[in-house]
Amino acid sequence: MRILVTVLVPEVLGPLILGLTFMLVALIDFSVVAGTVGGGGVGNLAVTHGCLCFDTRVMVVTVLILIALVQAAQLLGNVLSRKVLRR
Repeated sequence: MRILVTVLVPEVLGPLILGLTFMLVALIDFSVVAGTVGGGGVGNLAVTHGCLCFDTRVMVVTVLILIALVQAAQLLGNVLSRKVLRR
């Protein structure tokens, strides 16, 4: 148990955080794609009000919000992983 807690858990924590970050970014991507196909949400807003109603401001703002969400999640995951890995 001592080896597990002192060696294995600290060694695996950094890559685990990076994997969770990747999953969070993929989850944002999948939810937007599902919204685009008709599931509602931000993807649906971008398609119905932005593309179909020819309102480019709505489409640009929703795309910028999605880019900001993904970049914030990626930055947070990288910072946490770097602190845990002590690089």
